[in-house]
Amino acid sequence: MFGLWVCAVLISSTSQVVLAEEGFDFQSSFDIQYASSVLDQKVNPAQTLDIYKPIADTLSPVILYIHGGGWAFGDKKQVNLKPNYFTLQGFAFVSMNYRLRWEYKVYDQLIDVASALRWINQHGAEHGLDRSRVVLMGHASGTHLASLVMTDHRYLQGESVPVNIVKAVIAIDSVSYDIPRLMNELGSFVE
Repeated sequence: MFGLWVCAVLISSTSQVVLAEEGFDFQSSFDIQYASSVLDQKVNPAQTLDIYKPIADTLSPVILYIHGGGWAFGDKKQVNLKPNYFTLQGFAFVSMNYRLRWEYKVYDQLIDVASALRWINQHGAEHGLDRSRVVLMGHASGTHLASLVMTDHRYLQGESVPVNIVKAVIAIDSVSYDIPRLMNELGSFVE
């Protein structure tokens, strides 16, 4: 059964790297492609993710992080100390890029979130991720995308993702929920 938790958190080529800094030990893998274009088989940097995982022999529960940026800006690398904090708590922290609104629509971004969840469901175990325990975490516009995907299950169903793998949604800066206000203040930028 899907349960929705909402809280505010204040924590301000694939490669394998093991980092150890100030007591934080985790493995990381960068620029993993979670979706491919039908037209070409090139890696689209806008459809890649980075994994930060505790050094452990067990599968780790997953936080899938969706960056903010007004649906038009931002990058998966803008995570500050989140990987350190969550890997210390036993979570794998997965930060994803998505196609931005200058060339794509919000609908495409929702498909990207569902595609990243599909990738975790299909390939997560190979990277030490527990696909049955996933939390979606979004910041600002990323909060909006996470919430839309989880309140309208058609996005997940379209990517053959079982709804029950997502156990919670964490909203960091939920100002993006108020779309009418944003449209009034920002006009065509949000449209």
